[in-house]
Amino acid sequence: MSCKGIGEQFSELADGIDQISDKISTAIDETADSIANELGITAVSYTHLRAHETVLDLVCRLLL
Repeated sequence: MSCKGIGEQFSELADGIDQISDKISTAIDETADSIANELGITAVSYTHLRAHETVLDLVCRLLL
């Protein structure tokens, strides 16, 4: 049986959770990219969206 301190055990657990979280995040990103590609959707920047913003869009955004 291990005699590790609680801090070391917690640190190892946190590292394991970080690794799992990274794998899940990567899988979600890859899945989203795959779906977007199949649908012909391309990402655009926030600046690009703002460049096409109408006065009505601006008013609605400012009211949020």
